[in-house]
Amino acid sequence: MLKVWIDDERPMPDDFNVHVKSYEDFLRLLHYMDGTGDSIDKMSFDHDLGSRDSAYIIAEEIEKQAYLGNMEPFDWEVHSANPVGAKKIRQALENADRYWQRMEHPLHDVRYLDDIWELELVNNDEFIDALSKLSEDMNNVELDSEVEEALFENFGDE
Repeated sequence: MLKVWIDDERPMPDDFNVHVKSYEDFLRLLHYMDGTGDSIDKMSFDHDLGSRDSAYIIAEEIEKQAYLGNMEPFDWEVHSANPVGAKKIRQALENADRYWQRMEHPLHDVRYLDDIWELELVNNDEFIDALSKLSEDMNNVELDSEVEEALFENFGDE
């Protein structure tokens, strides 16, 4: 497991094992991970990385990869002294956390639909069991309050 310290000036603490000092370093880390199967366990972010870089672009890339399902979740923290930059990093990583949570949602997993597709007969016990499981999972879905309101406004009690 990789523990990534993102900072161009502060020395890397002993409990971290990868020091990233620029966006290019981060891209090299992602490329390295593709080849090894390693994953990130934790990242700590400074905002200002030299004269032209910031860790915000790294956080944006993580947000994008989380949205696409290309990056596994990890723990993160921001150790930057730049309050505005730290806030932007937190916002991007909180979005990534939301995408990761969505990926863990039962309806994101289409195994049940694949199981149904492979059944040869529609009217059999396996089909009924698969539909029952899918129905159970859908009943356990918790919708965001804004989504729930929009559904109610558009469809009422149908």
